[in-house]
Amino acid sequence: MAKNNYISLIIKKLKGDISLEEQSVLDVWESQSAENGQLVKEMEEDWAAVENYESNTDVELDLAGDFKALQQRIELDAQMESMPKDNLRVAHQPIGKVVKMGEKSSTRWIGWASVAVIALAVGFWFTSNPTTAGTEMLAVETGNQDKQTIQLADGTKVYLNEHSSLSYPAAFTADTRSVELTGEAFFEVAKNAVKPFIITTNKAKVTVLGTSFNVRAKIAETATEVVVKTGKVRLENTEGSKKVELVANQKGVYEASNNKIVQSEEMDMNEMAWHSDKLVFKNSPLKEVIADLSNQFDVSIQLENTNLSSCEMGGLFKVSQGIKEILDTISKDFGMELKELGNTSFELIGGTCK
Repeated sequence: MAKNNYISLIIKKLKGDISLEEQSVLDVWESQSAENGQLVKEMEEDWAAVENYESNTDVELDLAGDFKALQQRIELDAQMESMPKDNLRVAHQPIGKVVKMGEKSSTRWIGWASVAVIALAVGFWFTSNPTTAGTEMLAVETGNQDKQTIQLADGTKVYLNEHSSLSYPAAFTADTRSVELTGEAFFEVAKNAVKPFIITTNKAKVTVLGTSFNVRAKIAETATEVVVKTGKVRLENTEGSKKVELVANQKGVYEASNNKIVQSEEMDMNEMAWHSDKLVFKNSPLKEVIADLSNQFDVSIQLENTNLSSCEMGGLFKVSQGIKEILDTISKDFGMELKELGNTSFELIGGTCK
């Protein structure tokens, strides 16, 4: 998600219109750096100043409209790339439109009273992102059972899993090809030895020159997982103090809770089943099969007869079959009863090893 989108979330929070999911996303972003936390603090202070602003004349404010207009105004300004270092001060110049109720055909522009929050936010955004000035930012979000394929300007293909979002520039004009991911995606990165491809998540960063790999970084999970199919990537925390290089058939997991990266030499291809549409099990213990299915379909599966946990099974399933059909097949193989506890909860009752 681009920084201006986070600014929009802050404004929604200040207005009391933010959802629980949006608040969770904002909380994670705010905790990522002192810079983000400072931006939230300053916007809250300016917002409070606006609310406490006393005037004998009623004033109509359209903060959302001013914010959008200001973004368009700055993006269309061809001189923005040469803006001096003190562009935060420049951005605070009078830009917001205020209409005095009852005043005949009177319009005035002010900087701090009506749109201090918007001016600060966009000024801060351009101060922190000079390389994106004048570059259109795009975003794709997927919902339940929704997957999208996006081709970026450099030829890179991104396969976005459900409940995920990708923010990226319309053109890669900087020294790096940078995108932001929330959720899960499979990348087929176009090779460019002089312009690294960088994926930033809410917890970690992945850098690559040309390869295909899967990245899982969901807001509700504390770990960022990278599974490499071809090529070579570098997984690191946001500060760059912890890092590991991964090659084909390797997996790296960065755990934000303890700031550690674990590298594995054995890759579970089922972790990319959402993209390949294949779930393959070869003499796999039933407890591992259930774990893979739970992870793939984001459901809860209870095994009532725990004695079956180590029973081995094999088989090939398509993700497109759906969890109910797959569990129905497994339950019949082991003589179990499949009980549906809800749309996202199942129980396997009884049964014996084959």
